[in-house]
Amino acid sequence: MKIVVFGPFKRTGALHGESVVDLSRAYAKYLQERTVEPNPLEMADVVVPSDLVRLIEGGPRALDAAQQALDYLFGEAQNNLGPRGERLLHRAADVRLHAPRPNNARIACAGGNFADHAAAMAVRMRGKPYEGDAYQGDPQRRFLGILEARTRNRRSRW
Repeated sequence: MKIVVFGPFKRTGALHGESVVDLSRAYAKYLQERTVEPNPLEMADVVVPSDLVRLIEGGPRALDAAQQALDYLFGEAQNNLGPRGERLLHRAADVRLHAPRPNNARIACAGGNFADHAAAMAVRMRGKPYEGDAYQGDPQRRFLGILEARTRNRRSRW
Protein backbone atom coordinates (compact mmCIF):
# COMPACT_ATOMS: atom_id res chain seq x y z
CA MET A 1 0.00 0.00 0.00
CA LYS A 2 1.42 3.36 -1.03
CA ILE A 3 0.15 6.08 1.30
CA VAL A 4 -0.45 9.52 -0.21
CA VAL A 5 -1.79 12.86 0.98
CA PHE A 6 -4.14 14.40 -1.56
CA GLY A 7 -6.70 17.08 -2.30
CA PRO A 8 -7.41 20.52 -0.87
CA PHE A 9 -8.07 19.11 2.62
CA LYS A 10 -4.91 16.98 2.58
CA ARG A 11 -6.70 13.71 3.22
CA THR A 12 -4.84 10.44 3.55
CA GLY A 13 -5.28 8.02 0.71
CA ALA A 14 -3.66 5.08 -1.02
CA LEU A 15 -2.33 4.98 -4.53
CA HIS A 16 -3.94 2.09 -6.37
CA GLY A 17 -2.89 1.88 -10.00
CA GLU A 18 -3.76 5.23 -11.58
CA SER A 19 -6.23 6.08 -8.80
CA VAL A 20 -6.12 7.52 -5.31
CA VAL A 21 -8.47 5.93 -2.76
CA ASP A 22 -9.73 7.92 0.21
CA LEU A 23 -8.81 5.47 2.99
CA SER A 24 -11.06 6.78 5.75
CA ARG A 25 -14.15 6.87 3.58
CA ALA A 26 -13.34 3.48 2.04
CA TYR A 27 -13.19 2.05 5.56
CA ALA A 28 -16.51 3.75 6.36
CA LYS A 29 -17.99 2.02 3.30
CA TYR A 30 -16.65 -1.32 4.55
CA LEU A 31 -18.14 -0.73 8.02
CA GLN A 32 -21.51 0.31 6.61
CA GLU A 33 -21.84 -2.62 4.22
CA ARG A 34 -20.16 -5.46 6.09
CA THR A 35 -20.73 -4.76 9.81
CA VAL A 36 -23.48 -3.55 12.08
CA GLU A 37 -21.63 -0.35 13.00
CA PRO A 38 -24.30 2.34 13.66
CA ASN A 39 -21.93 5.27 12.90
CA PRO A 40 -19.56 4.13 10.16
CA LEU A 41 -18.19 7.58 9.28
CA GLU A 42 -17.35 8.44 12.88
CA MET A 43 -15.83 5.02 13.55
CA ALA A 44 -13.80 5.18 10.35
CA ASP A 45 -12.43 8.57 11.37
CA VAL A 46 -11.18 7.00 14.61
CA VAL A 47 -9.77 3.75 13.19
CA VAL A 48 -8.49 5.00 9.80
CA PRO A 49 -8.19 8.78 10.20
CA SER A 50 -8.05 11.06 7.20
CA ASP A 51 -5.16 12.96 8.82
CA LEU A 52 -1.67 11.53 8.22
CA VAL A 53 -0.40 12.14 11.76
CA ARG A 54 -3.36 10.37 13.31
CA LEU A 55 -3.05 7.51 10.80
CA ILE A 56 0.60 7.03 11.78
CA GLU A 57 -0.35 7.16 15.47
CA GLY A 58 -2.96 4.47 14.76
CA GLY A 59 -0.12 2.07 14.00
CA PRO A 60 -0.69 -1.45 12.70
CA ARG A 61 -4.40 -1.39 13.56
CA ALA A 62 -4.99 1.58 11.27
CA LEU A 63 -2.94 0.09 8.44
CA ASP A 64 -4.64 -3.30 8.75
CA ALA A 65 -8.07 -1.66 8.68
CA ALA A 66 -7.07 0.43 5.65
CA GLN A 67 -5.89 -2.70 3.84
CA GLN A 68 -9.13 -4.45 4.76
CA ALA A 69 -11.08 -1.54 3.26
CA LEU A 70 -9.03 -1.67 0.06
CA ASP A 71 -9.49 -5.42 -0.24
CA TYR A 72 -13.23 -5.02 0.20
CA LEU A 73 -13.49 -2.07 -2.19
CA PHE A 74 -11.66 -3.83 -5.02
CA GLY A 75 -12.87 -7.35 -4.30
CA GLU A 76 -16.45 -7.45 -3.06
CA ALA A 77 -17.98 -3.96 -3.20
CA GLN A 78 -20.74 -3.39 -5.73
CA ASN A 79 -19.64 0.18 -6.49
CA ASN A 80 -16.98 2.78 -5.70
CA LEU A 81 -19.21 5.18 -3.81
CA GLY A 82 -18.85 6.05 -0.14
CA PRO A 83 -21.51 5.92 2.58
CA ARG A 84 -22.95 9.28 1.51
CA GLY A 85 -22.64 8.62 -2.22
CA GLU A 86 -19.29 10.41 -2.54
CA ARG A 87 -16.55 9.16 -4.85
CA LEU A 88 -13.91 7.03 -3.17
CA LEU A 89 -11.65 6.74 -6.21
CA HIS A 90 -10.02 9.78 -7.75
CA ARG A 91 -7.80 9.74 -10.79
CA ALA A 92 -4.28 10.51 -9.61
CA ALA A 93 -3.87 12.93 -12.51
CA ASP A 94 -6.94 14.88 -11.34
CA VAL A 95 -6.00 15.40 -7.68
CA ARG A 96 -3.16 17.33 -6.15
CA LEU A 97 -0.73 15.13 -4.29
CA HIS A 98 1.06 16.72 -1.35
CA ALA A 99 4.34 15.86 0.31
CA PRO A 100 3.71 13.24 3.00
CA ARG A 101 4.82 15.61 5.72
CA PRO A 102 2.59 15.64 8.80
CA ASN A 103 1.39 19.16 9.61
CA ASN A 104 4.29 20.72 7.71
CA ALA A 105 6.70 19.15 10.17
CA ARG A 106 10.31 20.06 9.70
CA ILE A 107 12.61 17.25 8.75
CA ALA A 108 16.08 17.70 10.17
CA CYS A 109 19.05 15.40 10.04
CA ALA A 110 22.00 15.76 12.35
CA GLY A 111 25.45 14.64 11.36
CA GLY A 112 25.93 12.77 14.62
CA ASN A 113 28.47 10.45 13.11
CA PHE A 114 30.43 13.07 11.17
CA ALA A 115 33.23 13.30 13.75
CA ASP A 116 33.69 9.54 13.64
CA HIS A 117 33.80 9.71 9.86
CA ALA A 118 36.34 12.58 9.89
CA ALA A 119 38.53 10.73 12.36
CA ALA A 120 38.41 7.53 10.32
CA MET A 121 39.21 9.39 7.11
CA ALA A 122 42.14 11.18 8.77
CA VAL A 123 43.59 7.87 9.86
CA ARG A 124 43.02 6.38 6.44
CA MET A 125 44.36 9.34 4.43
CA ARG A 126 47.26 10.49 6.62
CA GLY A 127 48.04 7.36 8.55
CA LYS A 128 47.77 9.13 11.89
CA PRO A 129 44.93 9.93 14.35
CA TYR A 130 42.60 12.87 13.87
CA GLU A 131 43.81 15.88 15.87
CA GLY A 132 41.38 18.59 14.81
CA ASP A 133 38.59 20.28 16.74
CA ALA A 134 35.41 20.22 14.69
CA TYR A 135 33.89 23.03 16.78
CA GLN A 136 36.74 25.54 16.87
CA GLY A 137 35.81 26.28 20.48
CA ASP A 138 32.28 27.47 19.67
CA PRO A 139 29.97 26.02 22.39
CA GLN A 140 26.86 26.65 20.26
CA ARG A 141 28.07 24.12 17.72
CA ARG A 142 28.73 21.30 20.17
CA PHE A 143 25.38 19.60 19.52
CA LEU A 144 24.99 18.62 23.16
CA GLY A 145 28.56 17.36 23.30
CA ILE A 146 27.80 14.28 21.24
CA LEU A 147 30.19 14.95 18.39
CA GLU A 148 32.95 16.28 20.60
CA ALA A 149 32.65 13.28 22.89
CA ARG A 150 33.15 11.01 19.92
CA THR A 151 36.24 12.86 18.72
CA ARG A 152 37.74 12.76 22.23
CA ASN A 153 37.52 8.99 22.66
CA ARG A 154 34.03 9.25 24.10
CA ARG A 155 35.10 11.64 26.88
CA SER A 156 32.84 14.67 27.10
CA ARG A 157 34.21 18.14 27.99
CA TRP A 158 31.30 19.64 29.91
